[in-house]
Order: sequence, then structure tokens, then C-alpha cells
Amino acid sequence: MNRAVIEVKAKPFRLLSRDDAAAYCGLPPKRFEALCPVAAIPLPTGKKVFDARDLDTWIDGLKANATDTDADILDKLG
Repeated sequence: MNRAVIEVKAKPFRLLSRDDAAAYCGLPPKRFEALCPVAAIPLPTGKKVFDARDLDTWIDGLKANATDTDADILDKLG
């Protein structure tokens, strides 16, 4: 059996449309709009885009909150 290896290099975009931002986060667009607190950035053309770095910060925050211990949670409440 022959094997073929294809190497694809694509430069990632920093600014993403709503649909691309949703896909980047692994969510359907409507769910993305409901869950994601990251604000879109209006470009001079009127188009609104999402900064991938802002999305990364939001996702990192989700991970940080998921690892809170019981003591961390009680500290936040007290």
C-alpha cells in the first residue's frame, strides 16, 4: 500500500468573522453568540470581526475556572 503525505501550510488569520470565530471556538454560530462575551471589533468598512487573541483569553479563562478547588470557590463566595 502506498502512502502519500500532504503538507499544508496556512497562515492563521487574527481577525475572524462571526462564523469563523464560532468555528474557532468549536461552537455553532448561534450558540457562540449566546455564550461568548467577547465583543466584535468594528472595522472602518463597517464589518465586525473577532480578535482570535481575545477569544483565546476567554477560552483560557474558562479553563482556569474549571480547575477551581473547593477552597477557591469558598474564598470567592466569602
